[in-house]
Amino acid sequence: MMRRSSEAPFEWTIEHSEEAIRAFVVERDPDIVCFQELPGMVPYVGSHVLVPVHTRSHNGDIAILVRSGLEVDATFRTEQGFAVIVEFSDFTIANVHLAPGSDGAMTRLAMMHQILADVVQPLVVVGDTNMRMAEWDLMAELGFTIVKPPVPTWNSRSNRFNEEGAEYTAYYTNAMARGKVEVSDLEVWTEPVEHLDKSFHLSDHYPLTGSVESAAGQST
Repeated sequence: MMRRSSEAPFEWTIEHSEEAIRAFVVERDPDIVCFQELPGMVPYVGSHVLVPVHTRSHNGDIAILVRSGLEVDATFRTEQGFAVIVEFSDFTIANVHLAPGSDGAMTRLAMMHQILADVVQPLVVVGDTNMRMAEWDLMAELGFTIVKPPVPTWNSRSNRFNEEGAEYTAYYTNAMARGKVEVSDLEVWTEPVEHLDKSFHLSDHYPLTGSVESAAGQST
């Protein structure tokens, strides 16, 4: 995220990307915003605060914004190099950027085991999992329910963010729930940014939004 698309005009800068991301967040007004692949900075959103922990993954930083006030009773930690975790009163959310590659399935599984080892609450994992759909059965064995997004969250056929990259679709960015918590209303935002007669995307992954509700009634 916030690298420059191969389709963006020359004049497009990281400041333009931050402004566009801020507008996207303000328009949709979520309680929680999960970022991966940040270039050492986090987009500023006046209604939200940056949780006081972050970590650097194999490609960029991982960070979470929460609506101002929600952080008061929450606790924060990281799994160094792949997850930022926020524990609310009724559930925990883990924002992840798991190991890449078709040969990384066992590494990703080990990362998920590491998250589970330290979580006792109902858990939502969201972010760039880099998982292939064949790995979803492994997540089910760990007790997760994966809600398949309505369309792929990666489509390099239509989003030529990396001009020389292979053209395919995938569900790398997704959400999964474990325990008495539910993920619903997933939506993938595929619309490009329009600037100076150019259409392009801010990331090679499409943004994913949704709702979370715990059995205790806490929702976001």
